[in-house]
Amino acid sequence: MKNEKVIAVIPSIDGTADELGALHSALASVGIDVHLVANSAVVADRLASAGLPFDSAHQNIGSVTTSANFVTGMNRDWEWLVLANDDLVIDPVMFADSWHTWCARADRAGITYFCHEPPRPIPGRAGTFMSMSLLARGFKGFGRPRPGVPSYQAYTMAVIRRGVWDGLGGVDTTIPFTYEDTDFARRAIDAGVTTQSIENTGVTHGHSVTTSSHVRVVLPVSAWSAVKYLDKWYGGHRWNVATVVLALYVRTVFAVFARADLRDHLAGIRGAIRALRTGHQPSLPPYEGTG
Repeated sequence: MKNEKVIAVIPSIDGTADELGALHSALASVGIDVHLVANSAVVADRLASAGLPFDSAHQNIGSVTTSANFVTGMNRDWEWLVLANDDLVIDPVMFADSWHTWCARADRAGITYFCHEPPRPIPGRAGTFMSMSLLARGFKGFGRPRPGVPSYQAYTMAVIRRGVWDGLGGVDTTIPFTYEDTDFARRAIDAGVTTQSIENTGVTHGHSVTTSSHVRVVLPVSAWSAVKYLDKWYGGHRWNVATVVLALYVRTVFAVFARADLRDHLAGIRGAIRALRTGHQPSLPPYEGTG
């Protein structure tokens, strides 16, 4: 991997300077060109005060995969792209060792996962309903890979070869938040892209509460994305809307058990149903006043 440039994208809407600085340091220490993406003015101010370099579109451009479209659009000189969540915890020594070992390999796949997540089946209508309704949380076996059903891993920390990213055209921007990574994985599977998962990398997923803390605004966008995903792969827009709306009604029963504030959660459900019924696309949390 000598002389091959690697860039990393780490977006954040409410990360602290210490957390983001630790991620920046761990990745930069192995020669990665790290791009912290401030998706809120609060994070931009924190990073600027700490003297950490960052990129910003001065708007909330969403998840790590959609933020990657923004960063790769500004940076043409790279061979590998690292997608990383802002809630990762990295042991610098273990990570450096696993990174250098991977770089020396001759069999590097098109997509490599550095934060091992359980494989999950590519969702169809039933899987999308189970996820949006929260029923999947009560049926743990439902999310396990099944014979004959393609599976993928979450892009918590993934390294993607440029030929793969460019060949697939990056992330589908018509799927704004959640399911855009599923769509990318599905296109990669169809294209025959090879994948591998690295164990003992020193990278663990902290599972932040960002989504639950902004559920009033984020859930409508997630529901909108679910319909867009189903429209793309299955057609039948009215059936897809009905599927997700029914899932949201079921979700009201289980909202009491979720981490999010119940009032905010129910408001998010109402907003999601309203958006799908009216056809008015909802927006992510605003850049100003979030964080």
